[in-house]
Amino acid sequence: MIEDFSDLQTYLSMVGSKLRYVIYYVRNCSSTQDLAMKLFEQGYGEGLVVVADEMSSGRGRLGRSWLATSGGLWFTLVLTPPKPTNLQILSLGIGSSVAKTLRELYEVKAVVKWPNDVLVNGRKIAGILIEGKKNLKTALFVGVGINVNNEIPGELREKAISIKEVLKRTSP
Repeated sequence: MIEDFSDLQTYLSMVGSKLRYVIYYVRNCSSTQDLAMKLFEQGYGEGLVVVADEMSSGRGRLGRSWLATSGGLWFTLVLTPPKPTNLQILSLGIGSSVAKTLRELYEVKAVVKWPNDVLVNGRKIAGILIEGKKNLKTALFVGVGINVNNEIPGELREKAISIKEVLKRTSP
């Protein structure tokens, strides 16, 4: 594990500025995580971003199901860090980036809840799932789900929220 987080910070800075991204868009898939892993095994590398309009079997931490209907932002980014990475710290870093982006774009009070959630008004607006896989290089699959314009089902309304609900209008 990285004890000196400056290595992780340096790597993430590179990811933001020097990494070449390949966007792989699908209308529907079972899971962007699973599809990204499959594409990685087929030769796609670091910088692959799998984006889906909907996922039929999205998942969160501990194998929990993640409802990913049309209108949300569902994607997985493939990273191959040069050193072993503390996934909890990386998850918090990604969550912090998502929260900061939501605050800047929408002027909402987005906060990170340990270990992988982003909350607005005490309700989950986004989640992060990071999974690893060894195949010549260690690959990390960084899944991000953000409730944007998707409808939150009645049974989840106490726990989840969308940008559309917060703003009381759809988001472009």
